[in-house]
Amino acid sequence: MYQDGGSNFTVTLQTSRSNFGSPFSKIEDEVTVVGDATTGNLTVATSDDDYATWSSTRTIDMSKPLKKLTRLGSFYSRAHRFAYADNYAFRVQAYLPGIRIGIG
Repeated sequence: MYQDGGSNFTVTLQTSRSNFGSPFSKIEDEVTVVGDATTGNLTVATSDDDYATWSSTRTIDMSKPLKKLTRLGSFYSRAHRFAYADNYAFRVQAYLPGIRIGIG
């Protein structure tokens, strides 16, 4: 049971801010989620300003074999926030950001 009084519980996972080991600008080509195939959607938002603001959410369909978003933009330091609110079990093993490091 993943509901209370007919309302789904929301699971929110938030990463700490990271510059991924480089002071240079970066481009996030993709983010892949490794987890169970289930129904429902996982929303993803990013923050590039120490959690002050968050990007518009984008959605990963958790029923797909490949759970991935592409073209997440450039940044110097970034945090990710994932949210899942469906009446099903939710288990994620890892998230894999695809980062390219630039110069300057």
